[in-house]
Amino acid sequence: MSDQDREVCTAPLNFSWIYENKLAAMACPSTPQNLNYIVRHGVKHLVTLSPESVPPLALCPLLKSTIIPLAEFSAPTIQQMNQFIKLCEEGHSRNEIIGVHCRQGLGRTGVMLACYFVYFNK
Repeated sequence: MSDQDREVCTAPLNFSWIYENKLAAMACPSTPQNLNYIVRHGVKHLVTLSPESVPPLALCPLLKSTIIPLAEFSAPTIQQMNQFIKLCEEGHSRNEIIGVHCRQGLGRTGVMLACYFVYFNK
């Protein structure tokens, strides 16, 4: 990231804390300013659910990333749900803030957050 990009940060569309300092949801952080925003807010691991909308992660080499490719308007597989839950469990055990996104931060993100709520709030 350039020095100018580091100076400016803009929240990704639909950014919201699901659990403050633990789990955030958003649309694809598609600009350096979006990535700077989530990093400044402590996100350490970014989960991408949209294979068609992948952030420019080369700009943030310290940000861990995982792609769990979900087809739009389709349900995730059991394996994809388990992968997301395991990633969250491991991240929480290391006190890492996790960010999760799809293209708009609504459909696929919402479905995986529903899986999260069911699993962690049993």
